[in-house]
Amino acid sequence: MDSEGNIIKRRLSRVALIKETSTLFFNDVVMIRFQHRSAFLLAWTVCKALVQNSQFQTLGGVPPSELFDFCQHEGLNLSRDALNTLWHDEVEFRRHHEMIFSMFEIRDLKNGQMLTQMKPEVLSTILQTIFDKAKPPESSGLHRNIRLFTVHAEPEQILLFRTQKEAQVQGLEPSGRSPITKFRKSSAELGFIDWRHNVKVDDQGSSDSVVSIKMVNLSPFPLLQHMLPIWSDTYLEAESRKLRAWLKDGTELTVDILVGKENKKKIVEFLLGFPRPVQLGETVEFSFSYHTRNAYSLGKGYFTWYFDHPHVHYLVDLKFSDAWVVRDPIVFEDDKDEDIFQVKQLSHNHIKWVRFFPKLGAHYNIYFSLSRQNS
Repeated sequence: MDSEGNIIKRRLSRVALIKETSTLFFNDVVMIRFQHRSAFLLAWTVCKALVQNSQFQTLGGVPPSELFDFCQHEGLNLSRDALNTLWHDEVEFRRHHEMIFSMFEIRDLKNGQMLTQMKPEVLSTILQTIFDKAKPPESSGLHRNIRLFTVHAEPEQILLFRTQKEAQVQGLEPSGRSPITKFRKSSAELGFIDWRHNVKVDDQGSSDSVVSIKMVNLSPFPLLQHMLPIWSDTYLEAESRKLRAWLKDGTELTVDILVGKENKKKIVEFLLGFPRPVQLGETVEFSFSYHTRNAYSLGKGYFTWYFDHPHVHYLVDLKFSDAWVVRDPIVFEDDKDEDIFQVKQLSHNHIKWVRFFPKLGAHYNIYFSLSRQNS
């Protein structure tokens, strides 16, 4: 979030709701307190239904008839038409933007400040990133004109707490931060002057990566730690990553393994610590390496990267063992358009892509086909 209250539309990584306080936390960036209890209960009910019911997860949303019954159970006694209007106006926040501060209380979780001059469009973007209506699958048997109430998140990304105390027990502080996500940085807090990602792939398709980075602190707060942009499903898998990190002068850096919430998946992240604080405007140069088992196989292959911070120069060098043949590499931005900076094929098993100033908030995907030598 910048000084004018703008927010980059980003992937949804986590949404947490606390029923007692009618509060929603978005990606540990902002806290949204619903002033109208009925609007929060509607959002809560849809999230709860999706988390608890695999049938709705398969459908991609909650049908109106079932949602009406669930709302009755939660004490939300409104007609079906009123539920539709409430969802449209105050959950997705598509109308009445002039009433933003009578409908919502918004706090920036990075600095703890209430946002009293926030542009309504910013909040509507956030809420519409989370909440939506969707068409049912053709195989569902539901009428094609029905719209399902849905949330753009996997069940593991939705956290539901009845009370503030319950949320704190599970690691969600009143500030909205958690032991893991409090270390994440917004796009305006740091930048990457140089990023070089070298990948070597063995005969079995497992890869070893070395990433070398020159990073600048753009925040007035000293930079003590940095969450590395890789993760694992389990602690055992995290150990198999063989991750290590070091400064440009060879000084080894500590990397803590942080384990998230127990659920269907156990998300594990890696937190790098610097030996001294990196001050505003200072740069730090470091590298990290990691292993990925069975990263590539015969057929279609890809390498993808999401740019959630500004970059000046980005390079990926992908070299397979001599047993592999790489064909037809091509780069797309957000899977929509071919990027103006295209990948170069250096040999039958070696490709390289250099990008200057990649678009903030975009995915870049290198697609290619993989076959065996002499096959």
